[in-house]
Amino acid sequence: MPDAVLVAPDGNEARGSVEIRERLAALIASGTKLQIEVESVVETTQIAAAATKMVMTIPGTAGQSLEFRATVVYTHGEDGWRFAIDTLATV
Repeated sequence: MPDAVLVAPDGNEARGSVEIRERLAALIASGTKLQIEVESVVETTQIAAAATKMVMTIPGTAGQSLEFRATVVYTHGEDGWRFAIDTLATV
């Protein structure tokens, strides 16, 4: 989604598909592992909101993990569901 926003726990924002793609590519390139659990979803025909829990394990940290909670807003279009806003908060 060209105007999507990914908000990190420190408030830093990645706006638009190019910035979000770059941020996620850097995580993948670093070997970071993500485990995401969807805890709840509320959905209409065009919009959905989800509460998620994410555990991030970063290489070189002796197996230590970071845990986040997120609220994600999705929109539904011709190409399916896309996230519009994803806000992360540390636990």
